[in-house]
Amino acid sequence: LLEPLIDDPSHDVRAAMLPALAAAYAKTNDPEKLAGILRDSETHAMRRLVAATAFVVLARTDTGRAASETVLGKVAKAGPPMARQTARLVLGLITNKADGLTFLQELVP
Repeated sequence: LLEPLIDDPSHDVRAAMLPALAAAYAKTNDPEKLAGILRDSETHAMRRLVAATAFVVLARTDTGRAASETVLGKVAKAGPPMARQTARLVLGLITNKADGLTFLQELVP
C-alpha cells in the first residue's frame, strides 16, 4: 500500500511515509532481506533510506539489534559504495542509541 509512495514527487509525502514503510519492512523482512534491499538500491536513494530506517526500527529490540549490527557490519565491509556508507551511518546511529528515525527523515531526497 505504501510502496508506490517511495517515488511520489512530493517531498512531504515521502518524508511522512518513511516511518510507516520502514516499520512494515522491518516486520515483513528478515535482516538478510533488508541487507539485500540495501545492496540492490545503489541508484535508488529513497529505497535505500527505507531499508536503512527499517534496520533502525528492527534494532529497537535486543534480538533485532544484534541481528542488525551483524548484517550491517557485513554490508559496511563488502557492499556497494552507497550501501556501505549507509550501513556505516546506520551502525553509528544504532550503536550510539541516537534518534535514527528523526535523523534519517532529514535525509529524504
